[in-house]
Amino acid sequence: MPIHEYFLGSKKNNNVPYTYHAQERVIEGEDIFTKDWFCDTLCGLCNHLLKLSKDPLDIRIFECFNNGPDIEMPKHFYMDESGKWLQKKELCNAHLRYGSFGAGSEGNCEFINRNMFKIIS
Repeated sequence: MPIHEYFLGSKKNNNVPYTYHAQERVIEGEDIFTKDWFCDTLCGLCNHLLKLSKDPLDIRIFECFNNGPDIEMPKHFYMDESGKWLQKKELCNAHLRYGSFGAGSEGNCEFINRNMFKIIS
């Protein structure tokens, strides 16, 4: 991670998501009525949804960028083959494409300066 990002925050880096947005349909098949959550980190968002006993099959997660469209994440980045939420270290693998080193490499995380406990719903 560049030193300026460590002090200024990765929110200034347009190459990584600014925030994460989870969405659950309130009415089946209707995207108009949804329950939404936002968090600066994928691991914080997924952990919060796990605590709420949300089923990952019912959730869509989007990466939100400063410059550009929101991108829906493939479910395999946050859900295992049996339909359960991935654990924190496994969620790190979703960030390999942003320069993080993947599972078990805490301290090399592009999102280390983010608040993983702040959830907006």
